[in-house]
Amino acid sequence: MQKKYYIFIFIITIHFRGLAQFEFPPLNPQSSGMGNLSVAIKDWRAASDNIAALPLSNKNIVAIGLSQYYMLSEMSYKNIAISIPTSKINAFGIHYTHFGSSAYYEQRLALQYAQLLGKSISFGVELDYLNSGTSDIYYDKYHRITFSTGLQLYLSENLTLGFYTFNPFGVNLNETYNQKIPTIVKLGMAYNITPELLAAVEFEKNIFMKHSINTGLEYKALDFWDIRIGFSSHPIMYSVGVGFKRNSWAIDFSTQVHNHLGISPSIAVAYLF
Repeated sequence: MQKKYYIFIFIITIHFRGLAQFEFPPLNPQSSGMGNLSVAIKDWRAASDNIAALPLSNKNIVAIGLSQYYMLSEMSYKNIAISIPTSKINAFGIHYTHFGSSAYYEQRLALQYAQLLGKSISFGVELDYLNSGTSDIYYDKYHRITFSTGLQLYLSENLTLGFYTFNPFGVNLNETYNQKIPTIVKLGMAYNITPELLAAVEFEKNIFMKHSINTGLEYKALDFWDIRIGFSSHPIMYSVGVGFKRNSWAIDFSTQVHNHLGISPSIAVAYLF
């Protein structure tokens, strides 16, 4: 038990650098299976990580997901996302994420809106309510509100550019104890080499950490089966994933591998109607 506790502290220290909280990774297995990229992916799954993709499905969507980093229950992310299109060009979404355990937790509730501006631009904005706390009554619980924005440019049928920023004005959690909410910026490109093969690359920068270059491929092996691989440069992680879609149901699974800390599996189930 002590060994597990020390491993957990070590991971928290290197993963969050003791400075930043609410650094939510991509929360859908499509993105994590492709090297943690999402910003330019023209797919409804990516809407949890870039609001601009929200109106692309034109369907009501309910999705639930679970990610467990390095196979530790204390490092698990649970999320639920709901997407409701109000027309062919815009949609509303609700996205809730819970990280951690009763000992320490972080929660994020996001209210989303996105709209297609003509045929070549999609823009979205998200209001984020953040909450963190511990089971220790002597420690404070924190509540903050910030926002995110996302943009996708459809330069051609095959080429998409994407941009996303979280907490752009640098809202902090607690100035006294130097507990900060990071500002995160992502810029990426996705290109369909063939109708079956998608390649993407993304630059990601957390202001408290070194930048990361994320790359990935998605291959549509069959009409209902996708295969994904990816790589992230910081921290160095390799990833693989698969996705299945049949009628109104979609199931996605991915696994990321860290050279020293082990594997991080993710699964999500969605119903489209």
